[in-house]
Amino acid sequence: MTSELNKKIKVLSGEVFNYQLPKIEEGKFELVSGPFGANLTDGGQLSWTAVSNLIAESWTELFVLKVKGSCHEESTLVEITVQVFPCDCLNGAKCTLVNEVLKCVCKTGFKGIFFRC
Repeated sequence: MTSELNKKIKVLSGEVFNYQLPKIEEGKFELVSGPFGANLTDGGQLSWTAVSNLIAESWTELFVLKVKGSCHEESTLVEITVQVFPCDCLNGAKCTLVNEVLKCVCKTGFKGIFFRC
């Protein structure tokens, strides 16, 4: 069975992605599949460093988790979809996601079209 816990999240390449699953009384969490280096703690904290993929403008990673609470016989499958964006900022500008839109924060003295600095 799938769950309302399914999420779609955007991150920047190189960021450490952290997501805390809702607390479940006596719940057990298991990482069924995900990208290399993904980690899921017993407390439901999912973490992964979004590594660069030089082939695509952006790409998606899928994490599949199994969640089982104390009062449920069956496990629930949870899918966390993470869309990763590379940083295209220039001249030492810092990449950020603002309302899920990639922006560059330019250093003093730099401006740019499309926020590239």
